Amino acid sequence: MTIKALGKKELKELGCNFVVANVPVFAAINDPRKVNHMETKTFNTLDEIINFMKVNMPVVVFDQTGVYKEQADRPSSEDLFSIRCCPLDPKEFEILRSNLKESENLNFTYNWDFSCWFTSM
Repeated sequence: MTIKALGKKELKELGCNFVVANVPVFAAINDPRKVNHMETKTFNTLDEIINFMKVNMPVVVFDQTGVYKEQADRPSSEDLFSIRCCPLDPKEFEILRSNLKESENLNFTYNWDFSCWFTSM
């Protein structure tokens, strides 16, 4: 039995819309009291993941399979699927997108990948 990790490639194949940031903790807005944490969520089916991604949009995803490769899957007492992610407030997401477009004002030490979002930057 295994917890099958899903990353950028697998979520894109499911037709999900998301942004990738391969960091455990990040700030989307300039407020030291508001820090976002990636959480690992488990699901019984792929349909549950698709529904979660739609209901909680916008979602920032950590690309488990891209970063951890074959070590991304974990043993378990039952077959499950997992994603590591952080849903964002829509307003917070738009502020993040605006700040990234005007990157001369900000210096992010990690990359934001919008290639799996509806309208890439």
